[in-house]
Amino acid sequence: MATHSFAVTARTGDNGFLRFVAALSTVAGWCSAAMIVAAVVITCQMIFIRFVLNGSTVWQTEAVVYLVIAATLVGLPYVQRLRGHVNVDLIPLALHGRARRWLCYLTLGLSIVIVAVMFWHGSSSGISPGTAAGARKRSGA
Repeated sequence: MATHSFAVTARTGDNGFLRFVAALSTVAGWCSAAMIVAAVVITCQMIFIRFVLNGSTVWQTEAVVYLVIAATLVGLPYVQRLRGHVNVDLIPLALHGRARRWLCYLTLGLSIVIVAVMFWHGSSSGISPGTAAGARKRSGA
């Protein structure tokens, strides 16, 4: 029985770099799926250990949390390749021509400003590579 996919993949054409990135994104998607399966198996094992054997779970909760977070981040390129990201474009569809272009410039400019502010706050926070994670540099040390 043949399955039909409604996903529209990004076009790569004859560009070798784009084909390489598409292949890498597909591998990332498979790795992400494997992480989700591993998290489900570990969760089932954790439930069995906890409620059937009345034992304690030492590492299972942390492993599941890290696997799900990693699966989310590693799976992003695959979702982007399939164009499966959530896209709310009611305002751009309502606008035409120059208004749509100015909205694009406005959102791009605001994005650059937000990234610049985050970079400025991050670089001026006083955290140096030699300190412990999250510790601030002391002014006299």
